[in-house]
Amino acid sequence: MELLRRLFGRSQEADKWLLRFSTARCQTSPLYRFLSQGAARDRDVLKIAACAPKGQPMPPLFLGAVHYLLTANPDHPLSAYYPDLTPNPKPAEESWPHFRDFCLKNQAPIRKLMETRLVQTNEVRRCAVLVPGFALISAAEQGRPLSLVEVGASMGLNLLWDKYRFEYKSDTGETVAAVGASDSRPVIACTVRGAKPIPKPEVNPSISSRLGVDLNILDASSEEDRRWLLALIWPEHHERRKMIEDAFAVASAGPLKVVKRDMLDVIPEVVSSASARDVICIFHSFTFNQIPGSVRNQFESMLADLSKTRRLYRMALESVMDKPTLRIERYEAGSKQTWDIAETEVHAHWIKLLGVNQL
Repeated sequence: MELLRRLFGRSQEADKWLLRFSTARCQTSPLYRFLSQGAARDRDVLKIAACAPKGQPMPPLFLGAVHYLLTANPDHPLSAYYPDLTPNPKPAEESWPHFRDFCLKNQAPIRKLMETRLVQTNEVRRCAVLVPGFALISAAEQGRPLSLVEVGASMGLNLLWDKYRFEYKSDTGETVAAVGASDSRPVIACTVRGAKPIPKPEVNPSISSRLGVDLNILDASSEEDRRWLLALIWPEHHERRKMIEDAFAVASAGPLKVVKRDMLDVIPEVVSSASARDVICIFHSFTFNQIPGSVRNQFESMLADLSKTRRLYRMALESVMDKPTLRIERYEAGSKQTWDIAETEVHAHWIKLLGVNQL
């Protein structure tokens, strides 16, 4: 009886999460908006969705698990409604019976995926917002080599930002700035809002080392991990999918190292082993919202302590007062200076520079 009460309570919570997700997050996915609303009203499907582990965003985890399994079963009628699985998708409003059928027939594998996988997107478009920050740090340090450490790296694709092509566009689509070789892939477009120019590296930045850190890593050489990352991309988001696939190709050529360890253990090791000429740059994007406040405080205290022996940079693309903001912190002699560099949105479709020309 207690088990039934817990399951019923989780289903009620799942109901609210799905409805909130459908209205607040699915503006660019008519299919997911419709399916989320349908799942919230269907008790059998709701029980499956409700098995998401505590702390994980249930709607994208549930929909990602279904998407992952569907890509391996493209003959199921549900595939006809997914824009990434068919060139002429049927109307989302007609998809529910097939979605329900697929979920009920695949309850066990859906539950297993939700219990063993995490929502770990690797949004390479966010690199378009990070690049101006790297340019400012490089300029402040007279072009010395950067030693990169990404916290919450997932697969580590954002560590390879210097190998990508960035095209910054005006509201009318005109390219106002470009970074990276013209034949580089992926090509990442980002609209510039406001009149401030994009800070660009004066020369190709020198990267002395790249290291990703995550408590649950994805392996770029694993077909299953690549499929999972693609399954988390919404079916209508063709451009996001193409960028990730191009980034896979770059990652396969290396060098890329991502370790499954605690950032509080790894960063001191990086600092102690780095060359005196290296500029240590620790960065993260939309990661610290998932980290307990006590651990965030430990992280900041650690950086302040480490800076007593050498200068460190931290670049954070996180929400500040509910507004995604790129912030640079320079730690030196136990103190820090802070600059807010740019504002953006969660998928980095646009960037607004805040007028910082030098650090």
